[in-house]
Amino acid sequence: MSILWAALACADPDAPLRCEELVTALCANTAEHCLLAPSAERCEDEVYATMSCEDAVQVSSDFDTCLSIIEESEECIVLDDLPAECEDAVLAVE
Repeated sequence: MSILWAALACADPDAPLRCEELVTALCANTAEHCLLAPSAERCEDEVYATMSCEDAVQVSSDFDTCLSIIEESEECIVLDDLPAECEDAVLAVE
């Protein structure tokens, strides 16, 4: 059994929704706390233009911590500079 197949066999059916939850939180933070930021809706459009949450198959053990950090932060957090806890928070297969 390949590693990819093993990962898919353990896929989390909620991963796409959890991914969308993370994108929503990130874009809400960006719109509220970053100077010259796009609206949350435009941010989401820009994120989804480069990736698809439909491809998400698993979330990391740090996912909830990552989400909390983003939701509770009063500082600007952007996709290119996520907190360490958000590193590989969502596993996607293309």
